[in-house]
Amino acid sequence: MLCPSCQAPLVTKMRYDVEIDFCPRCRGVWLDRGELDKIIAHSMRHHEEEEEKAAEASAARPLKAGERRPVYPPANVRRRFMLEQYFDF
Repeated sequence: MLCPSCQAPLVTKMRYDVEIDFCPRCRGVWLDRGELDKIIAHSMRHHEEEEEKAAEASAARPLKAGERRPVYPPANVRRRFMLEQYFDF
């Protein structure tokens, strides 16, 4: 299959049961119908699991006087890292 933008041959990679077509020349990424939905669903599951782990770890240890709970990276930072796992060609 050829890239719709630059007509170079597309390369196909499998990431977490999603087939991603990308162009090594223009760095375009092309997804078939439903593949973006799979990526979003996987990202949301991953986010929920990380939130649960962080909450369990935080609740497991009592706070000392004057100590504050640790602030974890915002969800958008974790989500960005998750999406980088898909698109690190």
